[in-house]
Amino acid sequence: MFSRVDGDATVDDPAVRAAAERHRIAAAPTRDELAAFIAGATSGCRRPEPVVKYLGGIVNAKNGWTRKLLRSPCRRQAHALGSPVAAAVAAGPAAPPAPRPACPGGDAPGRWVRLDCGATAAAGDAAECAEIARQRAAPPHAQYTVDADWDYGYAWRPYDCDVKRRPPAEAVACLKRRNVSAVVLSGDSLMQACAPQFFEAIGGAVGEDEIRVAARAGVEVFHEGMDLGPGADGRILRRLEERVPAGGLGIVFANFGVQHLEWGKASREVEALVAGFAKSDRVRDLTCRRKIRTQFVQFGGVAVHGFREPFCTYNRSRAFSDLIRRGLAPLGWGFVDAWNPSSSRPEGSTDGMHVHGPTCSTIVQLLFHEICRDGARERAGCG
Repeated sequence: MFSRVDGDATVDDPAVRAAAERHRIAAAPTRDELAAFIAGATSGCRRPEPVVKYLGGIVNAKNGWTRKLLRSPCRRQAHALGSPVAAAVAAGPAAPPAPRPACPGGDAPGRWVRLDCGATAAAGDAAECAEIARQRAAPPHAQYTVDADWDYGYAWRPYDCDVKRRPPAEAVACLKRRNVSAVVLSGDSLMQACAPQFFEAIGGAVGEDEIRVAARAGVEVFHEGMDLGPGADGRILRRLEERVPAGGLGIVFANFGVQHLEWGKASREVEALVAGFAKSDRVRDLTCRRKIRTQFVQFGGVAVHGFREPFCTYNRSRAFSDLIRRGLAPLGWGFVDAWNPSSSRPEGSTDGMHVHGPTCSTIVQLLFHEICRDGARERAGCG
């Protein structure tokens, strides 16, 4: 906790220089030196260097922060988390972070970080901070959260790349730019739980009628089920054939009821189902015959916390989701990894399985990243 004060040290403040000379410490402090520090709170003043150092200090000494350090000539150089000292420690302005590349898909590993929505909020956090305010102001009967400041006060950030959170106007502009005519949300209760966040992402108010929101955004949104059984994609393909004009784009976001597969199937049975589904590849016939474009994205399984249903466990959820992904990837399916953000935030689930507000909002933003990013995968024509 002490910094060395060498004989050739120079400081700008004469009082600091004199104090440092009186309490020079060349090695680990002795008991007498420690007592001198607590009495005068001056030893350990850093010398000006181009590299940031930590202020030497005692944080657990009786009255150390509240009385001694506040009188110390070092305090103008100090910045300690949770201390009453508010000055900055950096010797010079911090370099801005280097821009990171856009994530190549919706599956980049990451972590939740606490947002700063005060006066020093980063420009990139504006959309998340606006969401906190919106959820806080939502009518009680329409809220999907009990504590907007806690639930929405964290943002999902990939480690090595960026996923841009698109405000509603930008999300709608992306759909128009790609000429999206229809979006199919296909899945079980997990998909249904996250559907409200999709409509909020395209400009809907919390709890607003879905049909009205979709019409205002210029798209049709359908809810359809789809599993991996023979002909299971028939209803969805009919929807696309009926509602997407030639040259338009139809998007399908599907989770295949993966949690139900964990519940009632062995892994080898799911492998066989995926192989049969991939072999039929009826999407090729649709895109070739009707000259429409399609983009299919898998909603990966969420991490299960607890034992809500038999065989639906934390690790099986990961394994089954990846098993389906491997079978669909050769067909050009994109992938949104719901397991990563849900695994590190168990309180983002209402019952250990169904995720709600903030986690769903992140999953939807990952979907829009898949849709809007450069190089987004789609199928068209007879190829």
